[in-house]
Amino acid sequence: PMFSVVCCPLTILIKNNIIKKNKLIVDVGMYETKVLEVHYEAKKITVTDARTISSKGLVDENGIDFSELASVIDTEFSNAGKKDVSVSLPSEICESKIITIKNKKKSEIPKIIKKEHMTFGRANPITHVVDYAFLGMREEDGDTVFYYLLSAVQKSVAAYLGASFEKHKLKVKTIVSSVYNQICLSEIFFDEYEHLNRLFVDFGTNSTRITAFSEGMAVYTRSVDIGFNSYVRSLFSAQEEAGKPEIIRALTEVGEHTDLADNIIGEYFDVLNLDIYRKCVNDVDDYTANDISRVIDLCSKNDLSISKIYYTGNIIKGFDKKLADKLDVVVEKVVFHSMDEKEGKGYVLEIDDILFSGAYTNALGLCIYPML
Repeated sequence: PMFSVVCCPLTILIKNNIIKKNKLIVDVGMYETKVLEVHYEAKKITVTDARTISSKGLVDENGIDFSELASVIDTEFSNAGKKDVSVSLPSEICESKIITIKNKKKSEIPKIIKKEHMTFGRANPITHVVDYAFLGMREEDGDTVFYYLLSAVQKSVAAYLGASFEKHKLKVKTIVSSVYNQICLSEIFFDEYEHLNRLFVDFGTNSTRITAFSEGMAVYTRSVDIGFNSYVRSLFSAQEEAGKPEIIRALTEVGEHTDLADNIIGEYFDVLNLDIYRKCVNDVDDYTANDISRVIDLCSKNDLSISKIYYTGNIIKGFDKKLADKLDVVVEKVVFHSMDEKEGKGYVLEIDDILFSGAYTNALGLCIYPML
């Protein structure tokens, strides 16, 4: 979805156009903001630079300091010239929902959406910019079903974002919710025919976004209020002697791997109690696995058998293996650090010789978006 209220007319880039264009892709996260420099030409996307900016002091539970963020990005990329910008916002400040519309002419659907679907969750067209994207259509039990993703962000947030970047001559052309990045990113796996029915799970700082795909098309999405900070809060309340820095360090470096040598236990659990750590981590694991399991059960009731989970985001070490055992499905991390070229449907994604870890997956999904 493009919240284009804050920007000039969009630069449309479709896969059959021969257009040379450079853009900055900005994926705003609670801990880190990932920035990609991307070159588009004809049917080719080339990622030419990838950098991480600490979100400390820029992003917190009270909002995002877009003014300072734009200043940092302008400084970091000052030698590259001014660029158009696409921004991905954290799921915490966006509302997203997948809807279905049956047996209507495609030309009628925009009016139907504007009349019946612009208010959902906490979003409404008075306070929010609400937009939608077509995800696909198919025949189901004799019905022609259209799938659309609705997303919304507060008007004040969108206006502040656009104005802050404009001061640095950075044109915000597109704003998306993070769930749309997942949907775009999944397009790269279109040729994995063994697992056409799958989940994409994005483990965030304060929430986790789960999106279900049926035969490669996104059909359902939901956000659950469990994330990395759920582990931190649970441990902090149960272990008075340990501070958050010690807790975060253990979660990041140890994760599920608590069967450790004595010297490692001494390094991470001199203040933090190992038994309390195990219990708290297991409790949050169970909550998370149960929420994902409920989505899988919901899919199963709708004749959609999930056989694989792709995951991105801020997951603690070892939880992917535990999740695979608990749910009896294949669980695989979305990784691109060893990739230099990948074919999509009608285009090629190329990564230059740059540091490119799995942390950039949301940004990568957004950079693919113009080619879909």
